[in-house]
Formats: sequence, structure tokens, C-alpha cells
Amino acid sequence: MNGWAVCALVVIGAPLLLLLRWVVSDWRRARRRQRFRARQQPDWSVAAIVARVEQQRADEAAVWPTEDPEVTDVLPAVPVNEQPTTVTPITRLPVRKRPYVERRPSPYPRQRTPLQAPDTEIMRQVLDGLRRFDER
Repeated sequence: MNGWAVCALVVIGAPLLLLLRWVVSDWRRARRRQRFRARQQPDWSVAAIVARVEQQRADEAAVWPTEDPEVTDVLPAVPVNEQPTTVTPITRLPVRKRPYVERRPSPYPRQRTPLQAPDTEIMRQVLDGLRRFDER
């Protein structure tokens, strides 16, 4: 690394470090000011309650990572072999008509009679035409 690279690092790094120091100190000063205001207000004020809750959460977070297995184990460990494997059949629920839903009549009502099968001679002509169309 030559002298110009060191000079460039100093020129770029020094303002960044000063900016970082200023941001951190400003954040700390704001936190200190907030805690001071919370101490001067009554216990039932919003600032005092927020400061108290933050302090309690910080205390809990400081104690939380413990080596005690009773605290860290939330659920018991169950081996896979002891788990029952019961397959529940999938059943559809019956369709229930809802009397409170009023639907508009459909412009295309369903036909009660099934549709008639198309004429076999016409279908044969259509299929022959499609085959000839593919050959072209």
C-alpha cells in the first residue's frame, strides 16, 4: 500500500468516523433526555410508562440467555417413532342452501334435459376436414 492509498483512506475514513461518533452521541443524548423527562413526570404519565416498560424489557433481555434447561426448553422433545400415524379420510361437507342469500335469476338458465349427442355424420365430416387441414 503506497502513501496515496493511505491518504485516501484517511480522507474518506475520518469524516465517516466523525459522522458515526456524532450519530451515536446524539442518540445517547436523546435517550438520556427521554429518561430524565420520564423521571420528572408522575408514574402514570405516558413517558414514565414507556421508560419503565423499556427498562423491564432490557432487564428481561439481559437475563434471558440462560443455561437452565427448564427455561430454554419450551416444548418436550418427542421422538418420531412414538408419534401415531393415523390417516384421516378427506370428506366433503354437505352442500347447504343458505336461505338468507338471494340470487338474481341467471340469464342463461340450466336445461333440465341433458343435451342431445351431435349427429355422427356431421362429426365425421368435421374430423375429416380437420385431418385434411393438418395435411396441407
